Amino acid sequence: MSVETGWMRRRGTDKQGEDEVTLITRLRHFGKTLNMSMLKKFFSVQCADQKDLFHGLAIWNDENYRKLQGTYPVISLSFANVKGVIILLDEYDTPMQEAYANGFWDELVSFTRNMFNAAFKTNL
Repeated sequence: MSVETGWMRRRGTDKQGEDEVTLITRLRHFGKTLNMSMLKKFFSVQCADQKDLFHGLAIWNDENYRKLQGTYPVISLSFANVKGVIILLDEYDTPMQEAYANGFWDELVSFTRNMFNAAFKTNL
């Protein structure tokens, strides 16, 4: 695990030393929403045809990053000004099957339980 000052970046790693989670926190009004919006546009399969947004930026100079643009399904949640939430889940069984088949069932169950507890506990 590493901790850096400034952005207060915390990284968790798995047994092989690969990143599992990267958490970047900032103070209020320091561009977190803008940064998350940019990351969504970069990674989302729904934005795969918007490569022009990144032309001329440093990230576009690295072919490894260019290959990642528009290749992931992205779940983006914002709880700003939320008084109630409607959660619609589709294909929930796909990550569960992958978790069971690839040995990370317990981690997915823990994540799902925590997500549902947080989402439904105060919204029922």
